[in-house]
Amino acid sequence: MQRTLPDVDTLRKMAIDNPAELELLRRNLAQQIIDQAAPQNRARLQGLQFEIDAHRQTASNPVAACVKISAMMQASFERLHSTLNVALDNGALDLEPINDTKHRTARDRLTDTQTDTFSAPQTPCNATVLPFKRR
Repeated sequence: MQRTLPDVDTLRKMAIDNPAELELLRRNLAQQIIDQAAPQNRARLQGLQFEIDAHRQTASNPVAACVKISAMMQASFERLHSTLNVALDNGALDLEPINDTKHRTARDRLTDTQTDTFSAPQTPCNATVLPFKRR
């Protein structure tokens, strides 16, 4: 069963008027992704979804949940980065560097221009600063 994500206005209305329906949609879409994964990856994805759900349930608010889940992703990325570096250092991976500008990092582009700072945007930006309500 292929479900598509409703537009942002519909999602916003669901969040305000019927959060239970939005939560059901989130769970169904996550399960759909897990079900479509390769069989050997499903158990790991189920475990990851369980961990995400646990963080969401134990967080004091949605922002705290987002921070916890973001930290999970960062830790996972750092483990992947470390593993790939070890494999490269041990000669287990033979990768060619990517030399096209589409795949270059911001650090590479900074090195090319011999500058250590980012410049301000060329066009002025107008922004309204919203005050936060104190609790």
